Amino acid sequence: MDGALVRRGGPVAAVVLVALVVRLVVLRTPLAALNGDEAVVGLMAERIGDGHLYAFFAGQGYMGALEQYAQAAVVAVRPGDPFALRLTTALLSSAAAGLVLVVGRLLLRSERRAVTAAAVYAVGPAFNVLDGVTTLGAYADALVVGLIGLWAALRPGAPTARRSAALGLCCGAGLWLTPVAAFLLLPAGVWFVGALRGLGRRRSALLVSVAAAAAVLGSLPMWLWAAAERRVPLLGSEPPVHASLLDRFAGLVDSTLPEAAGLAWIGPSSVLPRPVLVAFSAAVLLAGAVLAWRRRTSLLQTVLLRSEGRDPRDLLLVALVLGTLLYVASPFTWYAASPRYLFPATPWLVWALAAALPARRGVPAVAVAAVAAVSWATLASAQQGRPASWTSDLRETMSWLRGQGVEGVYADYRSAHTLDFVDRADAPPVVPFEGVPCRFPELDRAVAAAGRVAYVSSPAKREALERALTQRRVPVAARHSTATLEAFVVDGTAPVPWRLGLEPRPWCAGS
Repeated sequence: MDGALVRRGGPVAAVVLVALVVRLVVLRTPLAALNGDEAVVGLMAERIGDGHLYAFFAGQGYMGALEQYAQAAVVAVRPGDPFALRLTTALLSSAAAGLVLVVGRLLLRSERRAVTAAAVYAVGPAFNVLDGVTTLGAYADALVVGLIGLWAALRPGAPTARRSAALGLCCGAGLWLTPVAAFLLLPAGVWFVGALRGLGRRRSALLVSVAAAAAVLGSLPMWLWAAAERRVPLLGSEPPVHASLLDRFAGLVDSTLPEAAGLAWIGPSSVLPRPVLVAFSAAVLLAGAVLAWRRRTSLLQTVLLRSEGRDPRDLLLVALVLGTLLYVASPFTWYAASPRYLFPATPWLVWALAAALPARRGVPAVAVAAVAAVSWATLASAQQGRPASWTSDLRETMSWLRGQGVEGVYADYRSAHTLDFVDRADAPPVVPFEGVPCRFPELDRAVAAAGRVAYVSSPAKREALERALTQRRVPVAARHSTATLEAFVVDGTAPVPWRLGLEPRPWCAGS
């Protein structure tokens, strides 16, 4: 019994450990510079520690807040530390590597292929590793919840009340956390419903009722928030760019899928020539179509929700089709500079790779090494020219602003809440001057009441800010520069940002 446990649990522990080491290494590189959304998460964690409760990402009614309650304990011990803030995300994404192995055993029906998939997931692809240490809200939570739900659905034997409850709980939690959990949970639902077909109507109805009740429980924070706020949850703002279905599909093929596979970087800036990237995406879709035809008999059984004659490996094809449809259907996937929306779908990529490899000795090791080499080449290429001084520049700028007697600061989104998070000791409050939702009303009120105000910008917005101050002839009393930040202390009464011609920003209610 003990030997069997070691044989089953040893590989899981090994891939989790490797994944964690890889992610902690990336956390120490300039690629892991804290961004504006992550800083919002850090401020949420601080406020949770002070007794403030969040159901969603601050200032909006979607992207559930779950991991932030664990992060609250971390920032209480290490306040203002970006590395410590992301430890929970690194742990979740490392645990996901173990779950990729556990689910892979059920999905691929092969220990060797499941281990290969998990090993690939532990060391790559590039964006999977980086997103695995980037705390953007609920993506890591949704990944783990989705994998657990898929595991519950794929367990051998007829569905039980316990497994139905587990799947329902994960579906409810996924709905609350982020809809991208559907990349894992929809195929799980397809398999679960098919398994019910072999049961009687009464038994099936009972299990569906159990799953539905568990789903309500899993999404309970969302409904409590809706009742308290008298608002409909999950409704985001209008996307700033309206892309057609064809444009979104083109973005998936041209940018997002190669990025998710570790072959390209933001933009994409590629390690491989751009035609190779498009050819890769086309090959993935074509291979899926060919495989669907070759496995049409068992695939049809799965699609028609039948329990006889189906094969769990057919879910790889189901996931490809459903994932493509989900991605193209969302108006928010106009944004193709990062594959963050595909982060919970990455397990399907590594499972598909493991399933496609020839069953020859040495091939899995070569595949893992190749993925690691390409992914790390991508990460190394993306690091070039990125200053390592971001966090120290933030702290230096806040110290200088404090010394200037500044009482409130307007900054671009990348800088604003990062300044708030890394240094709160008697520091002036900082809010964004860009057109983003108001996250923390008390900060807006404090800046609005400030007598001595400064403007701060990172390189991307520095030129626009400096031009706006010059054109409006706003007197600058003092100026401070670092490698990554520029700060201007305004002399006299400072005009609010939208009067400088900068982007209008929704004002906070009551501020």
